[in-house]
Amino acid sequence: MVGYLIYQLVVFATYDGSVLWFLPRKGTSFRLGSFRHEDVRLLIATLVAAELSIIGAFTAHTHWTFRDRQVAYKPLWLRFMQFNAKALVSTAVIMTAVINVLVLRFSFHHYIAVPFGVLAGFTWNWLWDAQFIFRQAKGRQEID
Repeated sequence: MVGYLIYQLVVFATYDGSVLWFLPRKGTSFRLGSFRHEDVRLLIATLVAAELSIIGAFTAHTHWTFRDRQVAYKPLWLRFMQFNAKALVSTAVIMTAVINVLVLRFSFHHYIAVPFGVLAGFTWNWLWDAQFIFRQAKGRQEID
């Protein structure tokens, strides 16, 4: 939930708002080799929102969702790196692709496309979080 709220706020600020005034205008096409994107501002906004929501979600999981779970010991920085790597697949790849395809190919409004992107990445995230990153410890182990 925290990640979703952060995502929506950042997209609003960077895509609809004028917080990042130096970004290209909406609808500006971008080409990098054979890759072409019809709205580079949307791509930038969704990628920035993805990383900031990842940081927010990790913080929420660490201090709320899994706070009572005796997790297998690993340093916080390692847990964050694992969480970030997992979330980059679901958020920066799966979610960003779903949102950009729905907006650019099917003319969805970007706020309507976000929940579809969230649903696409949810199962991936939950399985990795519950089974690997915040895995329950076996027996008594030190908790960080």
